[in-house]
Amino acid sequence: MFEVLGCFGTGVFLSLFRIYISPHALFAFFSFLALASQVLMFFISVSNLASLLAVIIVGFVSGGCFCLVGIISHENYGTKYVTRILGYFMTGAAFGILIFDEILFDLLYRAFASQSDVNG
Repeated sequence: MFEVLGCFGTGVFLSLFRIYISPHALFAFFSFLALASQVLMFFISVSNLASLLAVIIVGFVSGGCFCLVGIISHENYGTKYVTRILGYFMTGAAFGILIFDEILFDLLYRAFASQSDVNG
């Protein structure tokens, strides 16, 4: 849900305020927000609010970056290569999700989980 809000909000924001801010500056700001959400992950044991904020920020930034990639590739490379760049981007994202969710996370869980964690 927050990815959709991030993508929609980024598109609306750039449509209304494009003359004041560049997509590259917004991408740098999103990178800072992503780093801030990773820092919040260190404080999950202290507060449940940290976990909630980290998830909201990461979802918003992820959706916003999907919107920004099309805009930045159009500005930098023109209309000729936008479809190829977005195709590579979406294919890379699909393979990344497959590799991380289905292979890597399972291996990490098996490496770090103890038998008592598995049995409950």
